Amino acid sequence: MKLGTRLRVSSATWAVPVCLGLIYLYFFKSFKEDFKPPTGQPEYAPYVVSSVLLSFYAVSYAVASGLSAWEAGRLKRDQVWKLSPVRFRYRIAWESLLPVVAVAWVLILVPVCMALVQEGTAPDAGSMVLVLMALVISLAHCVIGFCIGTITPPHLAPPILSVAVFYAVSAAWSYEPFWLRHLSGHYATDLLFGELPTTSSVVAPVAFIWAIAAAAVLFCTPTRNRRARPLLWTAAVSVLIAGTYGSYSAVQEWGHTPPLSCGNVASICAGQKPRVTTGE
Repeated sequence: MKLGTRLRVSSATWAVPVCLGLIYLYFFKSFKEDFKPPTGQPEYAPYVVSSVLLSFYAVSYAVASGLSAWEAGRLKRDQVWKLSPVRFRYRIAWESLLPVVAVAWVLILVPVCMALVQEGTAPDAGSMVLVLMALVISLAHCVIGFCIGTITPPHLAPPILSVAVFYAVSAAWSYEPFWLRHLSGHYATDLLFGELPTTSSVVAPVAFIWAIAAAAVLFCTPTRNRRARPLLWTAAVSVLIAGTYGSYSAVQEWGHTPPLSCGNVASICAGQKPRVTTGE
């Protein structure tokens, strides 16, 4: 299928105006007016990025899941799988998901870029950690949504999945026990001056969500060999259990806030009244 035709029939194309509208409403009606760095805190890109992402984790993941389920339902409704050789199945799925992935990533990248430009803060490697985490997790939600869409009614899965993912991620602030919020993909804190996410606090949610995605792919993989079907299901369950238990083991003892790496910026303080601190 040509690129123009793919974009014309993709649900992601029709979702772009809505997504851009959400970005506009949030940024110009909320973030631009209400965002204020803590008193006395020097310019710090990770703080800006973590603050703006707090409102877009859930939106990006929900859009990724819902649109992917819709694309899977469209292919199923059009009986594409019956027309194409099995060996091209993953290529067809990936080409259908590309516009969805692009829209989900726009919901992460555009607000971050706008916030950095507004604050006049240049991005650095530390400020991109949470961005990369969100991009990777949104890709996993695309995979999960597509797999669910292949085995459910075409018009049922997208709205239910979108609402379920949005609620599950956006409500992460209030989750108890705390390990639930740490595995949701919603990094539930701002990064103050000198703070950065630890490796485990980023890897744990990524491993958890991708374990679900891998299990979904194995479960939905077609096979003509009846003996292979139980093996695929067993592999799916094994991956799901291993990924979930490993991620849970890593975060089970964490408190309300994920562990943070501190003192990552050298600072110089001068003066007495007031005492001004700046990063090198």
